[in-house]
Amino acid sequence: MLKDTAYYNKEVSVYSQKRYPETSTDYVHFFFKKRRTILMRILRDVVRMYPEASALLEVGCADGVILRDINEQFPQFKKLVGVDPSPGMVAEAIEQSPKDIEFHVRTNETQPDFDVVVEVGVVNLADLEGEFDFAKRSLKSGGYYICSLASRTSLRSRLKITSTHFAHHLSFSEYEQILREHFSILDEEAYALFVPFIWKIPFLGRLLQPIFEAVGKIAWIDLFHEKIYLLKSK
Repeated sequence: MLKDTAYYNKEVSVYSQKRYPETSTDYVHFFFKKRRTILMRILRDVVRMYPEASALLEVGCADGVILRDINEQFPQFKKLVGVDPSPGMVAEAIEQSPKDIEFHVRTNETQPDFDVVVEVGVVNLADLEGEFDFAKRSLKSGGYYICSLASRTSLRSRLKITSTHFAHHLSFSEYEQILREHFSILDEEAYALFVPFIWKIPFLGRLLQPIFEAVGKIAWIDLFHEKIYLLKSK
């Protein structure tokens, strides 16, 4: 579990605005919004495969921005719960969100109450095995886990622009070897291919980034910054 909550406590009032503006003007905006789009696509697939799914947990919910989107787009989830180690973020999530979404400060205690566990943008900042164990302990038998992982072979990492706060930073293939010890990998999608300079002019960034991503998926997967995985508990 992520221990240092000071940064996120300070980010409370600007967290969503800095990451999910209506119009993307830099790579960070594109990255967060692209990840959210893929997450929603994967959740639609989960709902089709598992229509009886009714309980979802988000690990690392921040100010609740993703859970609010899930609440609007997936009414079949009757129980939505978010946990985060930052008390400030949890308080903000409660303030901004509908009352039927639960938010709690995260502890290591959990119960197998959930059909789906979502954890994006978190695992690289925490203990790898510990996060996978927490997800498995939170899932009902046969439940689904959606997580994101950043690669050390990405172009962003090779240019040494990526976060220095990662607790671990492996390649996609190394992560996948570990994932298969705990879960079955049902789906994966790479995104956020860092392309130097194109976001200097935001209009060009919005135009060119999707083109580079489409071409990159043909031959440059290892250069993408991150993947989202859809996993099923063994």
